[in-house]
Amino acid sequence: FLQLVLFVDMLKKIKKFKKNNLERH
Repeated sequence: FLQLVLFVDMLKKIKKFKKNNLERH
């Protein structure tokens, strides 16, 4: 269960990071 939470949190960070990159360019 903990691994799943960490995995989802990581995905959210990645999506947020990609979104920020797209907005910059």
